[in-house]
Amino acid sequence: MSYHLIDYFALFLPIVILVYQLTPQKYRKFVLLAANYVFFYIISKKLIVYIIGATFVTHYVGIWLENVELTENGGAKAVTKKKRLVLAFGILANLGILIILKYLNFFGGTVSAVVGNFIDWKYQPIKFMIPIGISFYTLQIISYLTDVYRGTQKAEHNVLKIALYLSFFPTIMEGPICRFNQVADDLYECRGIKFTNIKFGYQRIVWGLFKKLVIADRLYPTVDNIFDNYDTWGGAMVAFGVLCYTMQLYMEFSGCMDIIIGSGEIFGIKLPENFNQPFMARDASEFWRR
Repeated sequence: MSYHLIDYFALFLPIVILVYQLTPQKYRKFVLLAANYVFFYIISKKLIVYIIGATFVTHYVGIWLENVELTENGGAKAVTKKKRLVLAFGILANLGILIILKYLNFFGGTVSAVVGNFIDWKYQPIKFMIPIGISFYTLQIISYLTDVYRGTQKAEHNVLKIALYLSFFPTIMEGPICRFNQVADDLYECRGIKFTNIKFGYQRIVWGLFKKLVIADRLYPTVDNIFDNYDTWGGAMVAFGVLCYTMQLYMEFSGCMDIIIGSGEIFGIKLPENFNQPFMARDASEFWRR
């Protein structure tokens, strides 16, 4: 279920909005979590166990980090050392799964190509099923644990709050990556949806759909034709293809982000902006900041 498909913005999202709004506020957090997991399950099926497992590990490691200072008696240096070890464990426990699932075959194939010149050995790729959003929620886990380690964020003792933060359905597939203190309280509080939220949220969604479906998808055949047959075109046409490809990529990504941010706005969640008119930048560093 991609964000630009009618299944999402005209079926799944309205159903979630209706059920969420009709539910008493103290139970809305459970409705939202159920919506998150249903969305995840529709796309990844049984691989939902990855994000559920990561949620409990993150919850436990965050509390462990917080309790190190309370239980360690070896002085400040010993506290810092143990906290680093706990942080390393929390990061590696999650990052290790990401690396294995997404990059083991790549590294295995690379090593095989190198050592194959010296010994008779060939790496046999392993077929992994990769859950959606694993890169995004893993990076959010790292940001949360790092903030707890630094003391800029208190460890969250409510596992439901962490679950909502890691699995929020508008951000699970494409981000944006949020810090815990940016969205966790609003996700857990579950305020009622106002008409203005729906109005401006869906305006942003429609604008994103326009960028994705009308501009990016219409540019794709031109870009595809030019790059597949670049040797038959002149330099000017190839340059035009490069410009079209740049615009296609920007409209593709920024359009999806508009849909995501608009979805969050409906629920009163302010998600960070990923694009701020990057092509108006005066230099490369400003371009990437935008």
